[in-house]
Amino acid sequence: MEDKHAPPFSEHDEKTEARIPGWLEQKPKNKDINPTLWIYLLCILCTGFARHPAVPAGFWVSGESIFNRHEYWRLFTALLVHADWGHLLANSPLLIIFSWYLRTYFGLLMFPIISIATGVMTNLTTVYKYPESVRLVGASGMVYAMVAMWLVLYTHFETRFTPLTRLMRAVGFALVLMAPTSFKPETSYLAHGAGFVVGGITALIALPFLKTPKHLPRELWTQSQKDTYDAYDDQDRAS
Repeated sequence: MEDKHAPPFSEHDEKTEARIPGWLEQKPKNKDINPTLWIYLLCILCTGFARHPAVPAGFWVSGESIFNRHEYWRLFTALLVHADWGHLLANSPLLIIFSWYLRTYFGLLMFPIISIATGVMTNLTTVYKYPESVRLVGASGMVYAMVAMWLVLYTHFETRFTPLTRLMRAVGFALVLMAPTSFKPETSYLAHGAGFVVGGITALIALPFLKTPKHLPRELWTQSQKDTYDAYDDQDRAS
């Protein structure tokens, strides 16, 4: 039974320290979704016009088009065109969310510049492994690369949890949401896997060059964060 006359903290309790909010604790900025919307608009336009008679060559990429005809632009355009509207809609949630997060927390370098570069590299890796006649379309490889980049950056920059907890959360997310639960012959699981690996390696290489602070400058704190910090700080001084 609880002793109503006992003090709220005993001398054996661990002291609660004032904690500076981490960089990832700010809300995503609405304006930072603009690059995402432009890329998404290009996906809609390319998917809609891919089969139009005015575009006889299409936007797909294949080993034959790259290694024999040297049409390297297809490594980019294949990211924008999708097999159908259902394919585009399936990629939309992760594409929009993680491109927005990468842009708002880590700048234009991570999205769209590095994100598109990982998509191009994923397409190149995939068509190199496939027979030359196989045609590849869709942003799935780039999306998986962006998710992997975010998970690596989250594990490094998140300050609310211990390193082991961050790692477990990242692994759990990847296993629950990224691992396939069914297999469809028209889906390129090689592109998914290649994108995830390319994105993870890219984020690890980029870490030393990112100028992102781990802690949020006080001018960006919300009033709730300031009140919480000040309350903890007062507790520290009182103890």
